[in-house]
Amino acid sequence: MSDLDLIAQIDEKIQQLPVELLPEIDDYVNSLLQEYQNTVPSVKKRSEQPLIGIWKDREDMQDVESYVRQLRKPRY
Repeated sequence: MSDLDLIAQIDEKIQQLPVELLPEIDDYVNSLLQEYQNTVPSVKKRSEQPLIGIWKDREDMQDVESYVRQLRKPRY
């Protein structure tokens, strides 16, 4: 079963419930979202990743293209 099929099934079931239950359903969905957000680690921006910039102070890598070209030279 695909995600879209499952969503359609859940939607159909919700539509069969009395309107009076909608606030309770909303509360339940919100609690699920809150729980999920607390368990999933946040994704850092690329610039905040600890490995970004670890070679920024290397003198031999000021020109990255040239450095990589020199590394690859023996292969080609």
